[in-house]
Amino acid sequence: MPTKEFILIVDRDTGLRQLVSFTLQRQGYRVLEVRTAEEGIRLFQDLGSDIKLLIADVALGETSGTELADRLIETRPDLLIVLTYSEQDRPAAHIEYPLLAKPFQPQELVSVVQAMMGDAAD
Repeated sequence: MPTKEFILIVDRDTGLRQLVSFTLQRQGYRVLEVRTAEEGIRLFQDLGSDIKLLIADVALGETSGTELADRLIETRPDLLIVLTYSEQDRPAAHIEYPLLAKPFQPQELVSVVQAMMGDAAD
């Protein structure tokens, strides 16, 4: 059973953000979505204790998804993180967070989120 806590999605691609949000909401998750790392930081400052999982694109512009994750983890060490990437933005260095390659199928996303959140598949 999905939790009452939020999943925060941070991605510059509006269509992808909406698809991820829709897919997870259909599974019963509560979702927040923003376009930039800066918006994610502001939202996290307001709702951080209610956010359980961050799904962020590696390539967010001035601040990378990895930098965003590192910053939020400093505040909330128990925050769950999944970073997404497209082939042209594939991380070159070792990333300590789970990675999900774009494009991904909705069921692949749901499986990753369920595993991270500790939810059993229905």
